Amino acid sequence: MNSDTNGSEQHDSKAPYGPFTTMRNFLEQLANSDTVPMRIDKSVTSGMSGGARSQLLNALRFFGLVVGSEDSVSQDLRELLRSGEDGRTRWAATQLRLRYQTALELSESGGTNEQLLEWFEREYGHRGTTAEKAARFFMQMSQYAGVELSSHFVLPRASARRPPRRRTPSSVQGGEGVPETTSTADRKSLDPAIEAWLKRLPGEHEDWTYDDRTAWTLAFDAMLDSIFPNSRQSGEA
Repeated sequence: MNSDTNGSEQHDSKAPYGPFTTMRNFLEQLANSDTVPMRIDKSVTSGMSGGARSQLLNALRFFGLVVGSEDSVSQDLRELLRSGEDGRTRWAATQLRLRYQTALELSESGGTNEQLLEWFEREYGHRGTTAEKAARFFMQMSQYAGVELSSHFVLPRASARRPPRRRTPSSVQGGEGVPETTSTADRKSLDPAIEAWLKRLPGEHEDWTYDDRTAWTLAFDAMLDSIFPNSRQSGEA
């Protein structure tokens, strides 16, 4: 189904259907780590749900970033992690041409959203919601790589149920007794890396799937470990 340009062993994997940001954030986390693991196993993806881990591994296998029955890190992945953010963007554009050539040709000819979903079904057996998720991954990856798609390739945003807001005593009492908040001047300055990462949080009405939240939290936890290297040891003492 997919040609292997490097001659490495291929998994019987289907087109990725998890959130593209999960793979993107995971690759960024690996790129920022001290060493690259020999393989991607449960210890490397600790904190992820079983479903999120399965979807991530499927994506890594699909792009040849892990190989063999143990999901060993491929040389392609090692080179990708050394290439920086610009390199990963160029890699995404190359992979789109290699792995989604028919979908791109469909886009260039003005294909419709339904035709795209039909292609995912014919090519990979994805149906219904799974086909929509696979198409959404393709669209998100295209946006990341700066590849323009047909204006007819539009999928509804994944719905996310938001917990109801808790009513505070001040709201019950007509706004009286609003607790004091700490002013900006009283707050300690944050590390620039933390500030930059917090800015990547979605807005109030934007979707944020459980898998995306898990990937964001894992990367943030790794960042905190690097900024405060002694915090984990002191907590375990």
